[in-house]
Amino acid sequence: MTFTPPAMDAGQRAWLQFDAASRTAEVWLNGHRIGGHKGGFSRFRLDATRALRAGQANTLLVKVDNTQPAQGSSTADILPLAGDFFVHGGLYRPVSLIVTNAVHVDMLDAGGSGIFATTKSIDAAMANVDVRVRIRNDGTKTQAVNAVVRLIDAGGKTVATATRRIPLRADSASESAETLSVATPHLWSGVADPYLHRLVVEIATPSGAVLDRVEQAFGIREMRADPAAASCSTASRCGSRASAITRIARARAGRPRLRISSRMSRSCAKWA
Repeated sequence: MTFTPPAMDAGQRAWLQFDAASRTAEVWLNGHRIGGHKGGFSRFRLDATRALRAGQANTLLVKVDNTQPAQGSSTADILPLAGDFFVHGGLYRPVSLIVTNAVHVDMLDAGGSGIFATTKSIDAAMANVDVRVRIRNDGTKTQAVNAVVRLIDAGGKTVATATRRIPLRADSASESAETLSVATPHLWSGVADPYLHRLVVEIATPSGAVLDRVEQAFGIREMRADPAAASCSTASRCGSRASAITRIARARAGRPRLRISSRMSRSCAKWA
């Protein structure tokens, strides 16, 4: 597939995000192999900065292997090995090109959003939500940034906020940990009351310029008796990044189509 991404500012980074490629994938951009992935159900990202030609025509080639797992086959160790359900082959979920600033919420967090939120304690008067944010500086200089975390209710009101100053060395990652205290919380309760808050994380310079912004849904819910199960069940990792988005329709029977729309601070080309 050939596509033309928008121009990039100096220091920005480009990432290819695959929401799924079954069962294995190897990826080339403009003749350069930029990485691969095993497993047909999980999202993965690859750093495409060096291979991408911003503002020019680019050629993306993805080799996928959907061989039936069997002893000696190319997918012998790729789950699921068997099952009574249909397993898709090829690129059956969106592929995106995401452009970030040099400082950003970690894009290589195993395909996650770089944010992990867990309800640690709760009663009628107060809920405490622990939030961890992985932040990376891919630049060449040390930079201090503010990590601003906000929890916003369904009506748009900010119900909790926290800010932490973080010094980031060049070419390194760091983690910010905060606890948000929510008074008289509105809980998530399955089908009866599936109430969701928005968890918003902004990485900003000391002067207030936003370098990255990630938003995801979060439900405040009762903890289970098993702490491990509670941590897993209340965690939220999937997020969306504010961006300018170029959508390229997923290749089906016909020719892919190009659609362009605009959002905030990040640019993203998407095979939707």
